[in-house]
Amino acid sequence: MSETTQHAAFDLTVEPWIVVLDKAGVRREMSIRDAFREAGEISQIVGEVPTQGFAILRVLLAILHRAVDGPRFEEGEDRSRHEHWCEVRDDWDGVVGAVGEYLDEYRERFDLRHPVTPFFQVAGLSTAAKDAAGLEMLIADVPNGQQYQTTRSGRGTATITWAEGARWLVHAHAYDPSGIRGAAIGDPRAKGGKGYPIGPGWSGQIGGVFLQGATLRDTLLLNLTESVTAGLETVGTDVPVWERPALTAAPDGGPDGREPTGPLDLYTWQTRRIRLVGDGVVHGVVLCNGDKATPQNRFRLEPLTAWRWSDPQTKKFKQDTWMPRKHDPSRAIWRGLAGLLTGASGSKDKAPGVLRFAEELLADGVLTEPVLTVRAVGITYGPQEATISEITDDHLDLPAEIVAHGDGETARLAVLAVEQADRAVYQLASFAQNLALAAGGDTESSGPRDRAREAAFAELDPMFRRWLLSLATSDDLRKSETVWQRDVAAVVHRQADDLAGQAGPAAVVGRQARGRHIDLGLAHAWIRAGVAKELPLAAAERRRPRNERDDKGES
Repeated sequence: MSETTQHAAFDLTVEPWIVVLDKAGVRREMSIRDAFREAGEISQIVGEVPTQGFAILRVLLAILHRAVDGPRFEEGEDRSRHEHWCEVRDDWDGVVGAVGEYLDEYRERFDLRHPVTPFFQVAGLSTAAKDAAGLEMLIADVPNGQQYQTTRSGRGTATITWAEGARWLVHAHAYDPSGIRGAAIGDPRAKGGKGYPIGPGWSGQIGGVFLQGATLRDTLLLNLTESVTAGLETVGTDVPVWERPALTAAPDGGPDGREPTGPLDLYTWQTRRIRLVGDGVVHGVVLCNGDKATPQNRFRLEPLTAWRWSDPQTKKFKQDTWMPRKHDPSRAIWRGLAGLLTGASGSKDKAPGVLRFAEELLADGVLTEPVLTVRAVGITYGPQEATISEITDDHLDLPAEIVAHGDGETARLAVLAVEQADRAVYQLASFAQNLALAAGGDTESSGPRDRAREAAFAELDPMFRRWLLSLATSDDLRKSETVWQRDVAAVVHRQADDLAGQAGPAAVVGRQARGRHIDLGLAHAWIRAGVAKELPLAAAERRRPRNERDDKGES
């Protein structure tokens, strides 16, 4: 028997390793083949952390794209532009068969323990230190030196199953922090036995955005973007890593690396060189630098993130430059709504390719869902991007009308509503700061302002989500805007009253601060004027006689 048939295999195409929730909410592990076969019964991919699910979804999308050869953009008098996508959607049994044939062709490349081409690894990878590192290097919820932040400790990090090792392996390529690594033997970039920082994993450099359907089947289809309509331009032949020659310790393409070719390349980008070490279980890892990917102007290659125009980067590179719009863990996804919609913000920013594709599917009449769920997943890193600070996982239900017409009246109103909330909450934050100053607080402290802003958005969050969905059935956008302004004004004034009630006698008397006298009465006058300016429809309602409002059933 040959060496490749004698080893203890762990074939990811048949071994359960992908953690999913089924429709009943039961957590299960599935192989790649079973995930496609039972996609209509699976609710979503999950994992130890939300980012793990996103990273694995990208692997499944790469498989699906290659198995069905597309989707391809079609032209012709009697053909829908998206007929191939529709064929994939309407023949899932055929898709499962195509995926099976594709996995048969590349089955060896999906063997986690293959002696020559182990999945997402480099066989024989080693460093000058020779010893493998502990699994805290691989597991993202075990910060090095900060184990008080995790439920894992002791034996919880000593060993893991090969199934869990596969999940963290995919996650490491996608999200591993930057920093100095042990240099792989054979890496020409090594200096003094060290591999110096090349940045975090590719998915960690973007703000992950995808459309989540009712089932995994729906999610895969919604994110099966076609290049032309998603605004993508692949460079040459775009294939995932398992269709490329086996990697070595050296960067792919030579010492300076190579450029990514398209979404499938980026879905499986090998940011690190890794080797899992173990026998019956995984008990160590060799983790070194791999292929560097820079984020500037990758919007033609990466469809699962929004893009912002960057003035500093434009000046640096002397050409228009867009950067991925990363998620701010302190801001709910709806507060960045403008960045998700085509043309809604009126700026140079670019919506995610997956939403541009959905817009085309809606316009073509092949996508008929009344509401689309946008999911946002991402990581915030610490200083020098060397540690994981926070993980973002949020979602937003968007009326299809808004996605289909990103520059239409409804979309513009939705974006305007976010801006109105931001400006009104700014008035509340200023009021809180003025009260603190009037009472003798530190002029440099932003604490009162930050706490007021956080409390206001916490209350507005579910209100905006409900109001946004109501736009799908609104036949009077002016009235809808009035309702929103009125609700925001009510929250701001109520919270301002609560703050005033806690202010104390010193704030009533006031004092000189920042070059002027500030007291409770003046602060109240300023916030009333400020909110009236930012929410003029609500202010006009407040000035109307109560009996006129009551006649129309308004409060």
